[in-house]
Amino acid sequence: MNQAKPTDEKAPADAGLDAKAMEAIGKALRAHYDDLVKAPLPQRFHDLIARLGADDDAAPEKGANASG
Repeated sequence: MNQAKPTDEKAPADAGLDAKAMEAIGKALRAHYDDLVKAPLPQRFHDLIARLGADDDAAPEKGANASG
């Protein structure tokens, strides 16, 4: 997954929110994201990944027996 990297750029003064509000929102979002990525993966995702891996193992590889 492509993740956007945080920047240290400041928003223009006319952005609608003052710096303290933007900082508070940023901290809350980072805390929420940190909690989210630390959460365990649901069992149904583990099951789906296992099924997809089994499908990959059962399918012949493209070009494995290609001649030419």
